[in-house]
Amino acid sequence: MIVSYTQQSGAFNMLAGGAPEVKIGHYDQYVYQHMIEVRSAATANQAAANVMPNATFRTSYGSVPTYLLRSRAQYDHHEASAASSWNVNLADAKRLAAYQGIFQAARNGLLFGFTPSNGEGLLNAPITAVSIPPDADNHTTLSTMNAPYLFDFFLKTIQDVRKRVLNVGQGVPTKVVVVSTQDIIGFLEASVVDLTSYQRIGSGVNTIKGSITDVNDWNGVDVEWHVDDNLQGQGAGGTDAIFVIVPELAPQGKSPVSTNIFAEKLQPSDSGTARQYFGSDTPMEFTAPLSGGVVDIVYEQRMTPGWMVRPKAATLVSVKYQ
Repeated sequence: MIVSYTQQSGAFNMLAGGAPEVKIGHYDQYVYQHMIEVRSAATANQAAANVMPNATFRTSYGSVPTYLLRSRAQYDHHEASAASSWNVNLADAKRLAAYQGIFQAARNGLLFGFTPSNGEGLLNAPITAVSIPPDADNHTTLSTMNAPYLFDFFLKTIQDVRKRVLNVGQGVPTKVVVVSTQDIIGFLEASVVDLTSYQRIGSGVNTIKGSITDVNDWNGVDVEWHVDDNLQGQGAGGTDAIFVIVPELAPQGKSPVSTNIFAEKLQPSDSGTARQYFGSDTPMEFTAPLSGGVVDIVYEQRMTPGWMVRPKAATLVSVKYQ
């Protein structure tokens, strides 16, 4: 049997832990996240000072609504018998089709939100947005740009994201996730950076994607590449989008005197930068009989849209593929 295929989305890899977190109740309507920021200071005198600064705390909270995603399956014994002649279990087929519909909607909610006008979704978050400038030959589309130029641009883009989350120079491994369309990721896989711009240890050349991965690996940065064609046309002015994100903050380097002790020691602390919360691992099922021997099954799953809780950790790159 030849079964139709749809693209396996790599968008969920942008989340902390590489997947939505099952953490909300099935009937929760909102998710709230407490936030605390500190401004600390100390005096320096040879004698005991009578006037001393006090630490200032700024507390706030973020919130995001939850949505109930639902799908339905109905069939009777005649349809089940007809499906069996194709060696198909109709109950399984209906269930998997409902799951796929809900999971695809979850992906859309992650990227674009369920109510985009409310700023939901990772692409609608207040993150850094850049466009790839024309190269030295004034090429403006990715498929015509110079390979060493793109190699250098993405190295600097990844470095800039790491700098904003205070990861540069800490000597601690971290992960960066890059998600875009098959056209863009495929071009980066197929275009070779020439020897004058990049040479692997030993000998030879590499692709744009391979050289970016290797150079970052030298610095303890694990770059993951994933695809989702829903990013086509989602960049600035209808261009294609490339999402570059550090999904989870890495611990900073060790020091005998920590200038970051507040964040290191105060618990509980969430190191995730992008979140999506689910009410269950898989959709819940509610079955009821109908007249005429028909079975009615409702599948539902509660979840939040994509939530960029630390907007500094991501950059949205816009470029037209061709």
